[in-house]
Amino acid sequence: MNVELLHKEKVTIIDNYYSNFPKRTAQMLKANTKFILSDKRVRTAFRNRDKEALTKVANRYYMYTNSLFANSGVVHNYILPDGTRFHRSHKPSMGSSNSYRPMVETAVESGQPVSGIEKCKNGLMFRHIQPVKEKGKIIGFLEAGVSVSFFAKRVNSIAGIKTIIMLDGKEGGETVKHMHDKPHELGSHVIIFNNTGLNFVEFIKEFNHSEKINYIKLGDKQFEVLKEFELNNYKGENIGSYLFFAERSILHGWFAKHLIVVCVIVSIGTIIVIFLIRNGFMKSISELESEHKKTLNELVIINASLEDRVKEELELSRQKDQIINQQKQVADMGQMLSAVSHHWRQPINAIGLYVQDLMEAYKSSELDEEYIKDFEKNNMGLLQQLSESIDMYRSYYQPSRETEEFLMSDVICDIGGILHSKLQAEGIELLFAANCGTMNFDYMKLEEIKQCRCEQSKVKGPKNEFKQSVLNVFFNAIDSLKEKYPEDAKGAYIKGYVGEDADELVFRITDNGIGIPADVIDDVFNPFFTTKEAGQGTGLGLYMAKTIIERHMCGMLIVKCENGETIFEMRLPKA
Repeated sequence: MNVELLHKEKVTIIDNYYSNFPKRTAQMLKANTKFILSDKRVRTAFRNRDKEALTKVANRYYMYTNSLFANSGVVHNYILPDGTRFHRSHKPSMGSSNSYRPMVETAVESGQPVSGIEKCKNGLMFRHIQPVKEKGKIIGFLEAGVSVSFFAKRVNSIAGIKTIIMLDGKEGGETVKHMHDKPHELGSHVIIFNNTGLNFVEFIKEFNHSEKINYIKLGDKQFEVLKEFELNNYKGENIGSYLFFAERSILHGWFAKHLIVVCVIVSIGTIIVIFLIRNGFMKSISELESEHKKTLNELVIINASLEDRVKEELELSRQKDQIINQQKQVADMGQMLSAVSHHWRQPINAIGLYVQDLMEAYKSSELDEEYIKDFEKNNMGLLQQLSESIDMYRSYYQPSRETEEFLMSDVICDIGGILHSKLQAEGIELLFAANCGTMNFDYMKLEEIKQCRCEQSKVKGPKNEFKQSVLNVFFNAIDSLKEKYPEDAKGAYIKGYVGEDADELVFRITDNGIGIPADVIDDVFNPFFTTKEAGQGTGLGLYMAKTIIERHMCGMLIVKCENGETIFEMRLPKA
């Protein structure tokens, strides 16, 4: 019975370790690749395809990973975007290779991380392939891998459990041709790892997954078959099995040996307890309790003090953020008022002309009921337009973070309408296009705007904050154009585009302004960063826009410079 309990204990060890092995190994390899890619020297050497520099800096990361996995066949591959292996830290002297593996092809095609087990020429490897991106573009992949024998070695070191790893015959064909330890081909199975020290050939030949086997006999030894697990590749396909064994005589010996040790420890412990009790052990406990209470009281006081300090610091930080936000809003309101004033000029001028025409009609005795009706209709329409622009202006700066569903096209149309007059007055051309399903629209044509306000552009988030984000990007483009064209803005333009990409909506603003230097483009979203002269910018507009889009709306805001144009792109999930 006691041996049966020990059997169950070892099975539990295997279950617990194996159930966490794939996920834990994937996490370790993923963390390992990200740790390596956090080194700018690695990224720079890889981006520049400088193999000599990459070899120098990548070698120490390979040695670290090798020690992490106890020298269990660790590999590091730096792979180009087309799947070519550029550098192998485990074999730095080898040149580039165009031999594709399925996992590499999957990573190249999807552009996403891939983890799992893959068979290769040298056996079975657990691998993780991490895309290396710069400015949203994949410049290559970093692959980290470790032999699956690492798992078997760990189980053996922890609990003395032996392991056989075997592939189905159809899966092991290529592997058998290339492995150095000459694995056994056994008809429908191939043993690729065996640390039992015994020949299991006859057993494996008769092995059947559907039959439950408790133990086997090899010569004069009996082995417990503790557990069998399916061996699945990175696609989830079954390609073989893990078999775990323990020799019965070892189980009995282990139990007897440890039973004696336990008895000795219990006896010694009993003697020590009796001795301590006779020598004032209870008094020591009382003193310890008193000291514990004193220490606990001190900790309570310290903790209360720390809580107060944390609250004070949080309140100061909140007040600071509030002041910064208010300063930014005041600056934005100034620019918005300028845009609204241009927006109002045309309808106000039109009302003035209608009033002058009314006086002329009166003098020439042309006033009749039809004229008065037309006069009322035209002027009320213009006044309604002014009233709507006032409501729109107020809505931009109402402090609200309430999450709601709204049409991105509505917001873009409204902002484009307000800014159009201001941009016209400054000689800047505004071009706006939208793609709704299979149809294309010009946002600068009123009749097409109405058609394009479709349900396909629906997003979810704080609407007012989204408006402010769009305005901040627009204002940045306008400032860039003013800096490049201080006198004559002929040729200056801002292009807007709204479309969809799979489950995302895309809003893109492009300008041909002064641009952003390559050495600072990664810093434009940092708080207080600005390329403008002192006093001409807060350095908060783009920071706040990115915060709103990415934190509050689960989207993405990126910037890039191409062919003399600066492009800001927002990507938001569809509601």
